Amino acid sequence: MNDFTLHLQNLFRSFPRISKKNSPEEKILTVITHYQKHEWLIECIESIVNQSKKSTDIVVVDDQSDELPQEAMEKFPNVTFVQSSENGGPFKIQQYLLENACHDYILLQDSDDWSHPNRLEILLQTIKNQAADMVGSQLKYHYEFNISEKCPVMPLDPKMELIKNPLIYPVFWPTCLIDRRFALKVGGLSSGFRFGADSEFIRRAVMAGNVINVDQVLYFRRIHPESLTHHPLTGFGSPGRLKVQQLVRKAAQELVNNYSKDGSVSTKAICKTSSASLMYLSGPEIEGLK
Repeated sequence: MNDFTLHLQNLFRSFPRISKKNSPEEKILTVITHYQKHEWLIECIESIVNQSKKSTDIVVVDDQSDELPQEAMEKFPNVTFVQSSENGGPFKIQQYLLENACHDYILLQDSDDWSHPNRLEILLQTIKNQAADMVGSQLKYHYEFNISEKCPVMPLDPKMELIKNPLIYPVFWPTCLIDRRFALKVGGLSSGFRFGADSEFIRRAVMAGNVINVDQVLYFRRIHPESLTHHPLTGFGSPGRLKVQQLVRKAAQELVNNYSKDGSVSTKAICKTSSASLMYLSGPEIEGLK
């Protein structure tokens, strides 16, 4: 063995070994659900495209808006745009992607909102370091109209707080990075609900797995009168939402009662329906989403 070969061997031995746990090979799909408000979509996508940790794929799913987001489609040729075949709400779309994507993790994002540039990097590092199944973050509200609504503080230990009060919302759904296989293991989303499916799933996930919130503000939520939670037909206090809330709250009480009694956790979504059907519009094709 000559001196040069020996030098190379010693040099390679000195390099730090990358463990499988910290390998950059994990596949991450960022899912942006979108409906109507095209003027905020570009800002939203830019906040995802410019993340310090890049997603493997980014998909924008339009839920049958009156017009396609043509400007965004032209501005972001490396982002995949698809459209739902019917206006079924965000949870039906998200459940389809949980079932059909080939990625390890799903990063959620509402198209009205935007993300901190280090959001994915921090959430991914946390999910690995803490062996977590799902990680959310703190958020900050940005108000587009005059309304008195306090931004919630998410608990760092959602399970402990949920056991104390089964009706709290211990993780803010759009802030989350989720292990896709875990989401399916605990039953997925109640895709038959246009609203409330996030609350129902989160409580099951919190009780069945390791779900945490980080203490950093990584997500910025836009509060406006046309949002699902503030529109007169779908917002807080609307008849349809109140009806769903009754079912979801009953399930929450039963979930925590059973866990406290014998440690059991139901992994059944309470309102499943047929999956969404997605039509390709533009951008790269994504494995599993054909």
